Amino acid sequence: MKALLAEPIFLVLLLGIGGIILLLAFQYASPKKNTENLAIGLSVAIFTIIPYLTIQPFVWLHPSDFMIHNLSINSTLLKIVTYGVCVLILKSWFQDFLQSLLLLFINPFLGVVIGLVLFSVSWSNLPDLTFRSSLAFVLTSGVAAHLAKKYTWRQLVTLLRWSTGIIAAVSAIYALAMPGVGVTGKGWKGILQHPNPLGALMGLNLVLWYIHAGDNPKSRGRSI
Repeated sequence: MKALLAEPIFLVLLLGIGGIILLLAFQYASPKKNTENLAIGLSVAIFTIIPYLTIQPFVWLHPSDFMIHNLSINSTLLKIVTYGVCVLILKSWFQDFLQSLLLLFINPFLGVVIGLVLFSVSWSNLPDLTFRSSLAFVLTSGVAAHLAKKYTWRQLVTLLRWSTGIIAAVSAIYALAMPGVGVTGKGWKGILQHPNPLGALMGLNLVLWYIHAGDNPKSRGRSI
């Protein structure tokens, strides 16, 4: 993958494909309802990516890549462009993102923690790496605050139920169809790094679907 990213032709091809997708997405996101649907899809994707899945493109999309010391410029730019495209397509949904980010600094505890993270650049032996890691941490926290601001607790639970369901389903497929990837000596790990987080996520998913079945008798069959 790194070798491909270093090829100018490959980058031009990616930019061309990205431009076409961007135009189509802008066209689709014009009506307000479509924008809301795209925002929900992006939110589910964020909840799915954050546990750090071990397959592409989830690995590449995870913000922790900014903490890699030898991260190439091409890879960095492509990640930034990818994030930027999402913001541009959903610009109306992200228009109050700075207000959400400010909420982190207003909170006394979170404000002190984030302040220390940012100021750690000044005494770090690797200021460039520390700066990128700090920025990734702050922006990821800002996205979390923005999600908390945009959705109610019930809506967040729904997003979490679907995202953990996606992880559980894909993990089961990998464990059964590709045991070399999805199974270790300690059991199923699916598309996660270890069986323990997979078990925790699957347990959480079962609880969330059980609660959903109890609150919604009409969709109880689907929940089960």
